[in-house]
Amino acid sequence: MAGIADIYSGGDFSAGFAQTAQSAVRPNLEYQVNILQNAVIKRLNEKISAVNADKDLKNSTLDAYLSSQKKKLSDFSFQTEKYIFDNGRNMITADALTTKLNDLSAALAANDTTTFNQVLKSINQVTDMMTQANGMPIGIVVDDGVTKLQSPGLVQYNNAGTQTRATQRSDFATDADATAAINQAFNNLGTTSQVLSFNQDAAENLRSKTQGKLNGTILQLEAVRVANDAEKANEVEKLRRQYSQFLNAISLSYESNAALTEKLSSSLFGPLDIQPGSVMNLFA
Repeated sequence: MAGIADIYSGGDFSAGFAQTAQSAVRPNLEYQVNILQNAVIKRLNEKISAVNADKDLKNSTLDAYLSSQKKKLSDFSFQTEKYIFDNGRNMITADALTTKLNDLSAALAANDTTTFNQVLKSINQVTDMMTQANGMPIGIVVDDGVTKLQSPGLVQYNNAGTQTRATQRSDFATDADATAAINQAFNNLGTTSQVLSFNQDAAENLRSKTQGKLNGTILQLEAVRVANDAEKANEVEKLRRQYSQFLNAISLSYESNAALTEKLSSSLFGPLDIQPGSVMNLFA
């Protein structure tokens, strides 16, 4: 027959029951902790998404403005480059025409009709190759005179009161008329060459300023993106540190409570260590 001391000192059943109950509770507690941790992680992800969305909105607003400026400058730069190319080609053509006018004058002086007609034909062909450079998109509106050189022509004669492009020596009534026409062609070509040179200088100045602004805008755009990304990364890292500490606290709290529960269970339901001389020996 078991005495009272056996009840207090031989608590195998109660200890086993407590251990079984604790083992049953532990998985459920771990599950609850996991739910809590997952909720915290979900909240962290939502916070990070909110930070990213906010920064992306600010970034897109700045990007929209700077990108718009970049596009405008790029378009202007393209138009400037096109004008410089076309106008520059006209300058080269004008120089070539000056040489051909000298050849035409020499052929007339030598009374060489064949050469005169060949050179005059070449002058007309080269003049037709000149480009109508469009300076309107970049604000250059000074008439360079190219249109007038092409129509009616560089070398002209009086055709019943109408200035007409000359195509052969016989278009002129006299050599004096031909000489006057060549001299007028030199004057017209000289004026056009001066305007072409002036416009070219203006366009190249615009190109330099535009390129500087474009480079500055590109650098500013990149700097804003880098700064915004750095700020976003710092805020995200700060959130991760905060929530990491929170998750660690949850984990430590769970482990501490589990250890405390196990210790308390052992103290309450484990075998009682009865020391010799204890009053509990009276019931043994």
